Amino acid sequence: MLQSDDLSVSRRRSRTKLAIVLTAAAYLLVIFQLFKIQILDHEYYSECADAQHTRSVVLDARRGKIYDRNDFLLAGNRSVVSFEIYWPNINLENSEELAAINDLVETLECWSVVNAPVQRTRINQILAVNVPLEIARPIIENTLPAGINWRIGCVRTYPLGDRAANILGRISSNGNERLESKLDYLLSGSPGQKIVERSAYPGFSLPSL
Repeated sequence: MLQSDDLSVSRRRSRTKLAIVLTAAAYLLVIFQLFKIQILDHEYYSECADAQHTRSVVLDARRGKIYDRNDFLLAGNRSVVSFEIYWPNINLENSEELAAINDLVETLECWSVVNAPVQRTRINQILAVNVPLEIARPIIENTLPAGINWRIGCVRTYPLGDRAANILGRISSNGNERLESKLDYLLSGSPGQKIVERSAYPGFSLPSL
């Protein structure tokens, strides 16, 4: 029969072997997980990391132009800019910032949807819409007040005005009319995409990459 001391030594050896086996298994599991993350799933986690810094923005397709047989433009597009303000970026106690915002609104008076002095109504607030690009460009190239964001879009233009409306029709939220409707499958185009850098502030995008 085994003495109690021999039994204790045997148990300790068994426990030591078990601890070594479990430790080795744990190390193998960690190594496998590292191999899986860094090698097998590298592409997936790389995309996840990029997604934390960038986001995809859908670009509306620019509608095609309509010309007559003499190459005269009947329906086209005009680039316009919208300005909006993200209020959490604005220091309401800084009179210079508020004055700069009010000056911007007064400069864009013909296209502004608010009056100066601007009063906060929501977190993201539109200041002006459909500002012609040639007017908005010098404003954008100069330093805009903090918290001001801008977006480029386009509006449909008809050089002949209402004189050709019965033929060309119009584009509206209720649907297209006449030639604009019949040629919609050719004119509508396909949406594009661009990548913009994420900002720490929701709703505020950094320059596109």
